[in-house]
Amino acid sequence: MLSEEERKLVGDIVEWSGMSQKLVSNWIASFAYTAELLAAGTASGNDISAFWVKLYGCLDDTIDYLSEQEDFKKDLLQRALDKPKTDWVEFIGTELLLLGSLRELHASMSRDELILIEYERHTQTHPKPFGMIKRSGQPRKDGTISVKSDYKVQLLNEKLATDEINAALSRVYKQSGTVDENAIAVSLATRLLPKIRHIANVCERWRAAGEGA
Repeated sequence: MLSEEERKLVGDIVEWSGMSQKLVSNWIASFAYTAELLAAGTASGNDISAFWVKLYGCLDDTIDYLSEQEDFKKDLLQRALDKPKTDWVEFIGTELLLLGSLRELHASMSRDELILIEYERHTQTHPKPFGMIKRSGQPRKDGTISVKSDYKVQLLNEKLATDEINAALSRVYKQSGTVDENAIAVSLATRLLPKIRHIANVCERWRAAGEGA
């Protein structure tokens, strides 16, 4: 049985999650839709830019958001196994399942690909004047590109020197057989599509559970 304090915390988690749940759900649904367009070969240039930005958001901000109070949520579910299922159990259970699915997506990509994703997120949007990866030119014929400053790659939680970032990007270009970042995005979206579809399905269950919690 939950204590009064624990019941209040469950209520706070459900209410707090609900405030941003719609934003997260819409973000993931939009990301999945964009990935479908890329995989089908019907994406525009704007869709490709959106793919990089939304992929990064799922791997960074969304995981951070869902991991709040993770240990407490797991403990609650464990203690609820032998009790009647309630709306909040379904809500927290699907939230943890969504978190796990996003982490699996993160783990399915190589270190170099994660660096590329973060690089593209910042070069496809509006880079801040300080502390971001900055493009200083298009990839050369050998697939190399110059990054202007050392940078902490959030998807790796590591600060990398410029030569490390450049080397990672060059390896991706070489492995892909192209320096065309649009083509690389299409290839990545196609490969990740089964996992992205799964994430979208789990997210829809989480959204529906949140409406009842």
